[in-house]
Amino acid sequence: MENRSFYIDLIKKIGFSKGDTVLLAADFVNMLIFFKNKKHHFNSNTFIDAIIEVLGNTGNLLLPTHNWDFCETKKYDYYKTKSMTGSLGKTALKRNDFSRSNNPIFSFAIWGKSKDIYINTKHKSCFGKNSPFDLLYKNSAKHISLNLDYKDSGFTFVHYIEEKVGVNYRFFKKFKGMYTNKNGLEEKIEYDFYVRDKNKALRTSIKKETDKHLQTINALKKIKLEFGFSTVIDLRKATDYLINNIKENSEQNRLIFPMLSGKFLRKSINDFEYNS
Repeated sequence: MENRSFYIDLIKKIGFSKGDTVLLAADFVNMLIFFKNKKHHFNSNTFIDAIIEVLGNTGNLLLPTHNWDFCETKKYDYYKTKSMTGSLGKTALKRNDFSRSNNPIFSFAIWGKSKDIYINTKHKSCFGKNSPFDLLYKNSAKHISLNLDYKDSGFTFVHYIEEKVGVNYRFFKKFKGMYTNKNGLEEKIEYDFYVRDKNKALRTSIKKETDKHLQTINALKKIKLEFGFSTVIDLRKATDYLINNIKENSEQNRLIFPMLSGKFLRKSINDFEYNS
């Protein structure tokens, strides 16, 4: 492996451990600069190989490969539909040791011991029962945000929490279309997507003080790195806490709430995510 020990050490510092199931969201700009300053060449495949080595044969890695075109075009191709969410997922889709999950909107490139379970799970709602998001919760997976503030971007899992509660500013919308599966066969499919009511919310917001709340129950760990930071979230602990917070508080006092007005400041995000 190219610079093997350097990569392995880096992966461990970010927050990966043996046996983890990890959903990773990352911004690599600062890391690329860091590698250049250290006179190392960054290779995304080597980075993935290092993660796999650290996780070991009982771990799992999920990388977002979401694509929202199905909502407009009503067409999806398991192999040809590209990922809209990050370079690492695109790299993973080209590898033989990763497979793509089946949801035409919120798919993942997945490696690991439980890969087939995540790939083949049947679910009606994108964020609902038996979806990959639900399996991540049930398996007490980690969400690692690398140089991304999860409160601002990269934490799609928040919509799973909203759906479990049944918030009043989102509703189920059905999307139907033609799906070309991994065998090249076309079939009609239908999925429910818990979408935002544009009259009730500009976007989902997460309050700054959420960090401290989750830290008090050991559901969140912030790690300072030479090239930025990582945030490691225990998805089961965090989800249970945040669900209770929503149920027990008025809308204005909740940690997760609908932003009704104001300027949209999120960076590194595409137009559809703005409207999701």
